Amino acid sequence: MLFALLVTRLLLPPFHDVVIFSHQTIEFTLGTLTPVVEASLIIIFGSKILGSAGVIVEYLSVRLVKRLKITSSLIRGVIKDLSYLVFASVIWGYAWQLAAIPLIGQYVTKLTIALVSVVIIYMVYRITRRIYNTYHEILEDRARRIEGAS
Repeated sequence: MLFALLVTRLLLPPFHDVVIFSHQTIEFTLGTLTPVVEASLIIIFGSKILGSAGVIVEYLSVRLVKRLKITSSLIRGVIKDLSYLVFASVIWGYAWQLAAIPLIGQYVTKLTIALVSVVIIYMVYRITRRIYNTYHEILEDRARRIEGAS
């Protein structure tokens, strides 16, 4: 993914002023479509990275089951949610560049940021809920001890 983004950053700038489409007041140049190409590359390669991360998740879950004394399905779920959270954060950070698209750029940016923000909030909620449901007894006992000590 980084290589594809590097190629777009190195090859496309000399051609930013090449007009692809022109009609009265609307003019699409290669420079205005660069954010769309880069966002597409992030989505395509990011989904492939998430899909192939299953091997790493399986290895980590086997190793962490013994140490944390929790089920491997919980570990897989947390790692999957974390990977979606990272992917959503990358898309959220990149969405600001979509504003350069003429006419619809500001709307695409606002829609993308709103949707990805909801995904980020939901993933944080899922991760904290999973961890709390696993360790709620321990956390409540420690809170009672702290409350009783003061």
